[in-house]
Amino acid sequence: MNAVVQREESAVANVSDMSGGLLDVIERAARDPNVDIAKMERLFELHERVQARNAKIAYNTALAELQPLLPVISERGKILNRNNETQSTYAYWEDVNEAIRPLLAEHGFGLSFRTGKAGSDITVTGILSHRDGHSEETTISLPADGSGSKNAVQAVASSTSYGKRYTAFALLNITTKGEDDDGKSATFKKPNGEPLPRTKLDGPHESKTALKAAIQRIRNEVRAAPDVKVLNAILKAGKDTIDQAARDWEPLLTGFDNIPEDIGLKGEVEQRRAYFESSGMFNGMIASMRKCTTGPELARWIEQNEAILDDLTDEQRREFERHYDQVESGLRLVDNTTAGA
Repeated sequence: MNAVVQREESAVANVSDMSGGLLDVIERAARDPNVDIAKMERLFELHERVQARNAKIAYNTALAELQPLLPVISERGKILNRNNETQSTYAYWEDVNEAIRPLLAEHGFGLSFRTGKAGSDITVTGILSHRDGHSEETTISLPADGSGSKNAVQAVASSTSYGKRYTAFALLNITTKGEDDDGKSATFKKPNGEPLPRTKLDGPHESKTALKAAIQRIRNEVRAAPDVKVLNAILKAGKDTIDQAARDWEPLLTGFDNIPEDIGLKGEVEQRRAYFESSGMFNGMIASMRKCTTGPELARWIEQNEAILDDLTDEQRREFERHYDQVESGLRLVDNTTAGA
């Protein structure tokens, strides 16, 4: 974790240095009565983009540190069928809020919500803001929940609570689990409907419910791992749980056949390792480009790395173009402003 924090702090420092240099240029240009106002405006726009980049780096760093600490929330709420049997479970928003609020504050986050109407539906927008200025948001639309003989006000309140819960889950990647009832719910049944006897598992987790929840926690930590060192530490810490899953419920590791999009814990680990390998090379390339100090030098760099640029993924290409625009605009504006000063 220290390694990634140092790397991110270094990235923030580089962006801050660029911002400071632009402020110096703006200050010098402002003292020149003959400076082109249009150039000044473009310098300010570039400075704002650098500040926004700085804020996003700080947001991503804080989120990577926060996510492994988020708890799995127990689903204490129950929806009953006509026979008064539990049909499904859910987590109360009050439980979610109580569990995450101290952690959000500790890492500089604030979670707020905006409600509205879209036709007859209710919209709830969750907004996750960081103290350095960057924020992300997501919106869900849903009908008023009139189940259970609720009146109009209660129906709106129920849907709003639902919207808060699920937009928070989406922004923070929170997971929930059903409360382990020691097999009393008889999820697994014989063809005639008779409950199968519950077998106590031999390992650190005595039930499949607990084992699945533990593997999900590891998957969440793997997705949020900032580097290979942290990823290896996560897998080492969860070895007993992973070994038990390999023995007692292997689809938790390899994915379930009836859920094509579920790649299992092993798939998550492979994707994360591939991401680190690709990101390492890509970040090195970006750092090399940012060392260019003149327009001709930047053009030569592009020519020398043309083959590498052709192999970028669509996401990497968009990220590269954003960095290139910042560097190219900064060099052009600094050259033009200096020449006119």
